[in-house]
Amino acid sequence: MSSRFSFWDVIEAGRKDKKEFLRILMEMTEQELVDFYWKHAEAQAELHEAGMADHMDMPVTDDAMTMMAEWIVDQGADYYDRVFDNMSVIPRRAPYESRVDFRGQAGTVYRRRFGESIRYPDEPPPPSVSKPKS
Repeated sequence: MSSRFSFWDVIEAGRKDKKEFLRILMEMTEQELVDFYWKHAEAQAELHEAGMADHMDMPVTDDAMTMMAEWIVDQGADYYDRVFDNMSVIPRRAPYESRVDFRGQAGTVYRRRFGESIRYPDEPPPPSVSKPKS
């Protein structure tokens, strides 16, 4: 992520104030939105790789693991780090009632601003993103 927006600071802003979170997303450049979205996905994948499923009620579906990983990331850096230190702090089931879906909101803002689904990091920006003049 850019030096303007720390990933975990943006998550924390969202936890404190949804309007502020959305304001930050609207202020981000196209590249910053892409970086935020995929950094969130990367943080979720790290939880999967760390064995998160072993600490959830069975049977664990891919959807359940994704929802739990998303929820953990959305709780902020302190909770995320605590989970890596001790996976037993993971709730047995995802608390869906407190789901905020920051990654999904970033995707929605991207679609609204640029007219298409968020791109993969290795893809070029959409034509709707104006190029800086040389």
